[in-house]
Amino acid sequence: MNHSFRLLLIALALGILSSCAPITKGQYLAQHQDFMAEVERNHEDFSDEDWKQRNEELNKSLEEYYPKFKEELSTEEKVQIWGDVVAYHLIQSGDRAAEHWAAHEEEYIQLLEENAEFLEESGRIFQEEVLPEIKAILPELKELGEEFLEKLEERGTLDRLEEAIENWADSVNVEFEVEEDSASQMKY
Repeated sequence: MNHSFRLLLIALALGILSSCAPITKGQYLAQHQDFMAEVERNHEDFSDEDWKQRNEELNKSLEEYYPKFKEELSTEEKVQIWGDVVAYHLIQSGDRAAEHWAAHEEEYIQLLEENAEFLEESGRIFQEEVLPEIKAILPELKELGEEFLEKLEERGTLDRLEEAIENWADSVNVEFEVEEDSASQMKY
């Protein structure tokens, strides 16, 4: 009886410990969707400690669980997950960007003024050296981008990303427009 009681306790403890970790791909996807829905629903009320906890949860999901199910995930499911990761970071940075800018505006302006020459030189190098390289691979990037957008649209992630980008842009006073005829023609 004593041995059976120990086995029961061990089984219960293992069950409790493993209940948080997804066992199947379906559980992983459901946990991921629940996580994102909770962030989208409550992010405006998150404290720094709440964001720290969510960051830890997301990191654990991506570092421990994603590799476990990566081979089982379809391309669409991977696009959904990584699109959600982008949306998560946009939500998080959008909530904090305006507040951070307001608190440190003078320092940012001073940094910009002190580094104006460097920024101008970096812009020149980008224009003369980097941009031609990007233009050379642009057709391939465009094709990949269109395929990626199609997958995002199929999974419903594109709408979530657009909303997160718009919220972020509103929080930092950036104008953002998505043309209705095609999501692939976003303008900033």
